[in-house]
Amino acid sequence: MKYYSYLAVTIVLLFAFGCSGERTVQITVTNPSDAERLNEPVVIDYKKLSSAYAGIKLDKVVIADDAGNILPTQVDDLNGDGKLDELVFLADFAQKQTRVFKCRYPEPGKEPSAQTVHAAIWKKSEENYIPASDVTITDDHQRSDFRYEGVGWESADIGYRLYLDERNATDIFGKHQPGFILDRLGAGRENYHEARDWGLDILKVGAARGIGGFGLWQNDSIVLPKAVDEHRCRILANGPVRSVIRLDFTGWQSADANVKVVWFIMAYAGNRETENRLLLSGTADAKAVAVGIVKHPEAPVSIPNKGRLYTLGAQSIIGDSLMLALAASKDALVKHHESEVDHLLILNLSANKPLRYYSTAQWQGEPGDMWRQAQTEAHLSALNRRLSQPLQVEYQ
Repeated sequence: MKYYSYLAVTIVLLFAFGCSGERTVQITVTNPSDAERLNEPVVIDYKKLSSAYAGIKLDKVVIADDAGNILPTQVDDLNGDGKLDELVFLADFAQKQTRVFKCRYPEPGKEPSAQTVHAAIWKKSEENYIPASDVTITDDHQRSDFRYEGVGWESADIGYRLYLDERNATDIFGKHQPGFILDRLGAGRENYHEARDWGLDILKVGAARGIGGFGLWQNDSIVLPKAVDEHRCRILANGPVRSVIRLDFTGWQSADANVKVVWFIMAYAGNRETENRLLLSGTADAKAVAVGIVKHPEAPVSIPNKGRLYTLGAQSIIGDSLMLALAASKDALVKHHESEVDHLLILNLSANKPLRYYSTAQWQGEPGDMWRQAQTEAHLSALNRRLSQPLQVEYQ
């Protein structure tokens, strides 16, 4: 799978020798932008890395920073072929800063183990719900087949859920305090639409896309996955750095062709935004997709730049303030569009070329102050930097 950047960096990988005499890989990461970047995902194409350094087993390594601290690290297989695709870790960077990292084999008992990100599916089994990691949505499915109607993902600060049905829309779990709630909801029977000690479902989605849901765009209307040959959802990875959910829509029927769309949903530890990647196959022609956030009369839309939009106002389900936002590359943008229920980004999805966009939210009920225009637009600018400045990799 082709590698896509989160941080505009220059990475130089070379052989080094540790004090034990073992050969290691040294990584130099440079932030060329004028902005500080905190808890920034650094993602490396594992196949290129392992090919360049044949003979070094990198599937079990961890990353050590320039002070020798071990950072949570993971390597993921994203396309299901049994081969690893991406190595990922998180790091802080000052503006224009260069940092040096090393790949090391972890010492027994010293691997980072704290839960910092989570994804879950709870599937109905007789009278109870049980955890699952691979489900196929059948033609006769019911919303009650899954606890919270689908698949969920969360960082400590916020949670999301995707309806596993033809709506293909995303909802939000707002949290009063940092923590993890998906398994509590999955195993229990509490009504998450009512205020709880942890928070509640804070978004009224209705017939809209919620926050970041999408459909194919054809003849100025959205084609949702109501007619597909196969609709499958898998949890591919679950921390410590990120959770990865993969959805396959095989034989998605549109007016001119039946296509396959793969949707990767990625949540990173300590980050409130969701990274979305779409991959189109089954056709040589590009398709347009419509990505949206639900309209609300108390939260007018703002479009600070091409490819970005947000709403901010008293639009939560209990009437307090909620920010919803989308960020995509301006190069992918076809147009901004207003439907009856959604503020939409119409984006170009080329065959076999992943499209990336971010969806994000912040709620008044969280700890700390509610964001205003300045904080929201600064957050979107940070996400845009991840999209607009590709990672540069050099092997020496």
